[in-house]
Amino acid sequence: AYLWTPPQSKSFVPGIGNETTCNIQGFVLPIFGAGGASLFYNASLALYYLLVVKYNWKQRDLKKIEKWLHIVPFVPYTIFSIIGAALDSFN
Repeated sequence: AYLWTPPQSKSFVPGIGNETTCNIQGFVLPIFGAGGASLFYNASLALYYLLVVKYNWKQRDLKKIEKWLHIVPFVPYTIFSIIGAALDSFN
């Protein structure tokens, strides 16, 4: 699903956005979109439940890795988006 539509053009008729909305969408979707970091965050949640249910990890054990389960999925995609914005590769 698109957050904003791309700029209006002859090649994409229903476009009602502008260049800025297209750039914002290009920056945000890899981080929060269905094909980006959300897949890896889902894997982090699966790992969390595996450790709790199958291996009986307690809260004190989970505290050691909990921040990494939140950080690791988003860092690479945030870096990719920043590089893409710096290189003006959106739109």
